[in-house]
Amino acid sequence: MKKLRTLIILVVVMLIALVLLLLANNGVFKTGEHRTEYGTQALFDYDMDKVTALEWNYPGQHYRFNRSADGVWTYDGDPSLAIRQDHLQGMLIIHHQLLTTKAIDGVDDYGEYGIDLAEEPTATVWTGTVPYRLWIGGRTQITMDYIYVADQDGVVYVTDAYVRTAFEYTLEDTLDGGAEK
Repeated sequence: MKKLRTLIILVVVMLIALVLLLLANNGVFKTGEHRTEYGTQALFDYDMDKVTALEWNYPGQHYRFNRSADGVWTYDGDPSLAIRQDHLQGMLIIHHQLLTTKAIDGVDDYGEYGIDLAEEPTATVWTGTVPYRLWIGGRTQITMDYIYVADQDGVVYVTDAYVRTAFEYTLEDTLDGGAEK
């Protein structure tokens, strides 16, 4: 009888812990002063047809490509280079379709989430004079999700999508056979 009572208490404690875990994962609890929202949403909302430029940092390098009104990409540093159009269009699609599963707002110190805005790689899409900048953070040790910051809006975004490799290209990687136009 004593063993049965101990087993029942253990099961009840485990059920309470499970309920608390489910509530925490569904955004019922707030983490400190930051509010956490759950649900899949697009990180950026811009019209892909209005994109005029795409730029990114690759360790020690900065690349910018401009897109003409007819959709042709050129390298900002040398417009005479032949560029792999499909490659840049694919990078743009990845940037545009990045979905987040959790948003933590009210963030004053991105370092709390392992992000150093001065050091992290960025990928920026321009629609005229409006930038849509993405800081690409690392992977969390606990949930193994990826951390992003968009436009320094005080929000840290979490997703399971790893896009860093989509922007780890050099100029040579974007050239169409290295030939000039």
